[in-house]
Amino acid sequence: NLQASNDPNFKGTKASDYFLLSPLFCGAKLTGYIPTGDTTGYKNMTLPAAVTISAAAVNPGMGIYSNKIMSIMTTLLNLRLGYWTWNPLKLDTKFPVVWWPLYFFYELLSRIGTDNRMVNISDGGHIENLAVFELLRRKCRLIIAIDAGADPEFAFADLENLTIRARNELGLEIRFREGNIPEDIIRPNPSHGYSRKRYAIADVYQLWDKVVKEGKVVVEHYKNKKVSTFVYVKSSVTAPQGKPELSPDDQLKYGTYKYKIYHPSFPHEPTSDQFFDPIQWEAYYQLGQYIGADILGFDNVESDEKQEEISIDQLIAHFDEADALFGKVVSEEVEEFAPVQPLPSRERGGVTMEDEIRPIEERQEQVVDIKVDYNM
Repeated sequence: NLQASNDPNFKGTKASDYFLLSPLFCGAKLTGYIPTGDTTGYKNMTLPAAVTISAAAVNPGMGIYSNKIMSIMTTLLNLRLGYWTWNPLKLDTKFPVVWWPLYFFYELLSRIGTDNRMVNISDGGHIENLAVFELLRRKCRLIIAIDAGADPEFAFADLENLTIRARNELGLEIRFREGNIPEDIIRPNPSHGYSRKRYAIADVYQLWDKVVKEGKVVVEHYKNKKVSTFVYVKSSVTAPQGKPELSPDDQLKYGTYKYKIYHPSFPHEPTSDQFFDPIQWEAYYQLGQYIGADILGFDNVESDEKQEEISIDQLIAHFDEADALFGKVVSEEVEEFAPVQPLPSRERGGVTMEDEIRPIEERQEQVVDIKVDYNM
């Protein structure tokens, strides 16, 4: 959060920057990056603490959503979910002493910035909710983004924000492949409320980049320079295939199978719903299983068989060339002579060879004409 930054590029509606927390380095463009292991404040940070910071949605400093009135109200009501951490720019100071009451007034008066010994970090959704921007900056070969934000209208606002920022700030364009437009395949059908697919695949192309030539920073333009494969996954439910056959011990799972029928907003129920009952929790748990299975092409989510480790090259080939990760791809084509129950011969009362090998489409089933008297 950069409400009081002296940098003219980070004022007004752009009062925020991307702060990276990783096992190797921590920092931001304005503060610089430092090795994580060299600073006690970063080295001792636990995973639960990092996850909590990433969910600090209510804070006096909320990135592009900040304003002075909101800062005053949230500070006075102690709605301060953000986290103060060491500023990489100020680690070499002679007096590493922090007077904490002063930072209360920084929040109250919207004076959060990079000029103090501590910087304020909060929910990444205050600037980019998919947490993909830094991966694009590093030009990762494969990026799998899970969009679990509440989006009951399927407006794809977070995806739109990412694509605009990536193009304007990094010179990267996200192009979804033919037949993989999220609005077409992920947005639920209005008639039955189910999606065709849970994910869409795109390619990331470098349009322009800043490079140093002869000691000067120049902008180079490129044409069809692919840098990575982008897999966009959205919390969605595809149409069920038949009714599952479950034992009496698995009735809880059957309840989750039809959960969306009685809860049409699933899986985009409001964030205010913080108290899940067992059926609701199981529904979201199974949804995660099925989404993961769909992405990897794995058809048995209940299997406890240990699978071989999958490399990045295998994953990229899976998305780019439809290579199967687990065994052979199961064909959906029906064989011409499908195994069927033999039909009794009307002549001899038995089964003939001709009856068994006869194609299904040539067989004639008996039709029983049932008349119903509605005047009963």
